[in-house]
Amino acid sequence: MKLEVITIGSELLLGQIVDTNAAELGRALAGAGAEVVRHLSVADRPEAIRAAVGESLQRTGFVITTGGLGPTRDDMTKLEVAALFGKPLRLDEGVLRSLEERFRRLGRPMPAVNRTQAEVPEGATVLPNPRGTAPGLWVEDAQGRVVVMLHSRSHPSSCACVVRSLCGQSGHGVDVWRSMGGRASTSSWCTSVAPCR
Repeated sequence: MKLEVITIGSELLLGQIVDTNAAELGRALAGAGAEVVRHLSVADRPEAIRAAVGESLQRTGFVITTGGLGPTRDDMTKLEVAALFGKPLRLDEGVLRSLEERFRRLGRPMPAVNRTQAEVPEGATVLPNPRGTAPGLWVEDAQGRVVVMLHSRSHPSSCACVVRSLCGQSGHGVDVWRSMGGRASTSSWCTSVAPCR
């Protein structure tokens, strides 16, 4: 199976941080039998994100993005992918409860801005992220094209954690991977990614 990886963040292009997520994902995906045919980084700009994801979908039909899922104004990945697929954002009460509980455990109130992290594209599968507030998202269109959005450029193992959660998605993850020609078995896909710690 061929796919493309897009890392999103102006700080990557400015050299302010090193893109360790692409390397982590590349190793995990190669171990699962996938072929990453292109990796690119784009700025936190709506037109750049939408163009990059759209062009990648045309080439391979399967894209993994990292970054741009946080609660700040420059986190636009989810909004742009939803618009590209023609899917409105809907508040996911389960994600909202998880966010509120996470902040409760930290002993502080949840900032209102974090509520946007509970908005997901209609029909998306939420991929839990035990290491951060932004869940991953699996979005698919009627043609079977897939965008998997992951977060946390600052801690690459959290990306691997979210990728690992694909293994548990009924009707998604491995099943879709296989239907698109992936060579990986469930066990090889799951064990290729380090367990969440």
